Amino acid sequence: WDLTCSADGKRLALVKGRAQLDVYLCALEDEGRRLGPPRRLTLDERNDSPIGWTPDGRDVLFVSVRTQSANVYRQGIDQRYASTLLEPPRTTQHAVFTADGGWILYHPDPLPGIERPAGLARLAETGGSPVAVPGSDSTWFPVQCGCRVGAMCVFSVCADGRYVFYQLDTSEWKAREMARVEVPPKDWRSFWHLSPDGMRVALEVGGRTRIIDLRTGSEISPLPAGRHALELLGWAADGGLWLGLGDGQGSRIVHADLSGATREVGTLDYFSSVCASPDGRYLAFDRETYEANAWLVEGF
Repeated sequence: WDLTCSADGKRLALVKGRAQLDVYLCALEDEGRRLGPPRRLTLDERNDSPIGWTPDGRDVLFVSVRTQSANVYRQGIDQRYASTLLEPPRTTQHAVFTADGGWILYHPDPLPGIERPAGLARLAETGGSPVAVPGSDSTWFPVQCGCRVGAMCVFSVCADGRYVFYQLDTSEWKAREMARVEVPPKDWRSFWHLSPDGMRVALEVGGRTRIIDLRTGSEISPLPAGRHALELLGWAADGGLWLGLGDGQGSRIVHADLSGATREVGTLDYFSSVCASPDGRYLAFDRETYEANAWLVEGF
């Protein structure tokens, strides 16, 4: 932009810039009471955004476009390079590990010239060929799994103004209904988060955080009066919630337990995604960096 031409018409000047998302890590220090300094994890020149972790908390899962289409990658917290979670030509933009780490559940992207897959697929962590989950279809979205030992996997279906939550039994690969939550149509696309034990979901409806116990369908109010302006970011490893409060310079990160007690642990620059590690040691988030330079063009 800002294209200008010299008086003799022999030179052009312009400004060229670009923005890029990368994955960063912050350590949770002092037993989760303080955020350590952020450090960049992904060192490539693509847009990268975190979507989760491996159950052991050693690898971050993130979405990136590094070939012809977006795919999920994994990268160790102390590694410089990432590897694909699904080898091409299989691609996906949403994937999750079962609690025991034995299976990867994902929604396959369509391959060129092939009709979109009907539903959910599973792939053994050790490799092999993916297998369709019986009875699943494209409405089983998203699928999430708790990270604690024995935690269930859950998916939701939107129907008649409600989120209908189902448990997915990963031993028999069968689904059973657990709870229904009324949601206004304008909030149907709100993303929900599954607790580490797989027993609760958190979602924002009408600007308010709601916690639903999937075993009873009852609602828990996790925040004291006056704190409902906080943005839901996801679950903490200890069963509390991570929330954000924008202040014009970034977001103050707040931990809230289900009794309503809150504490601020630090501030993060602007981001669009935050994921807590299952072991409670890190927050992974994306940060946008921007660069712009003046260029001179001549000899054309």
